[in-house]
Amino acid sequence: MIQRKRPINAKSIRLANHRANKQVETMRRRLAEFDQHETGKDGYCKFCSFIKPDPIGGAALTQVECGLCETVVTSPTTAANILCKTCAETNQLCQRCGADLDLTNRQTVYPFQKDASNGG
Repeated sequence: MIQRKRPINAKSIRLANHRANKQVETMRRRLAEFDQHETGKDGYCKFCSFIKPDPIGGAALTQVECGLCETVVTSPTTAANILCKTCAETNQLCQRCGADLDLTNRQTVYPFQKDASNGG
């Protein structure tokens, strides 16, 4: 792939500065809200809620099977959640990435692990 030349001038520099500063402002706002966040309220861990809230995906209606059950999760982009809402809530896991909502390694078993040991 060949991209066309992007001329650099005073206007392009101002625009690049503006875009970068907007991203910095957004990140500062997200980090300020990070510790105030009520974990799991939106079904996502803090990382997915604040650090990477808008995953990049292709514009294609996507269906993927939940990582814990056979429910099909539908997404308007290819950046689909990996868990259905029910499994995520039951196990206190992030719908998007599958991490623990508190981002901690539990010492106790998750509900899905109990079901697996009972043959379910």
